[in-house]
Amino acid sequence: MRLKRLLPWLSAHPDQGTVLLRVSEPADDERNIRVDAFPIVIGRCPGADVSLTDPWVSRIHCALRFVDGRLILRDLESHNGTCVNGKRVAEKEIDVDDVIDIGATAIVVAAIDAPVA
Repeated sequence: MRLKRLLPWLSAHPDQGTVLLRVSEPADDERNIRVDAFPIVIGRCPGADVSLTDPWVSRIHCALRFVDGRLILRDLESHNGTCVNGKRVAEKEIDVDDVIDIGATAIVVAAIDAPVA
């Protein structure tokens, strides 16, 4: 099971910091989500930290966490992949105003308050 392989990255020491995500799903209005406990999982699974309804999003699609004071996105071996600013990525450092595209959903990173490394 892929989640078992990814568990070490997801269950490493909890990270602190705050991120504001602006989520635009095809069938919904734009919503802002403030996240202050990391790592987080984004996906269609009802138990995901950021749960989406987009059918093109995998149940467990990608994750965000802080590593040494930097916000890192990792694709969790999703079926349709994860793009940042139009480029497909497996793992990437995320900055303010980056656009994370998963399925038909766009997530703009509106603000990052990173912990001190």
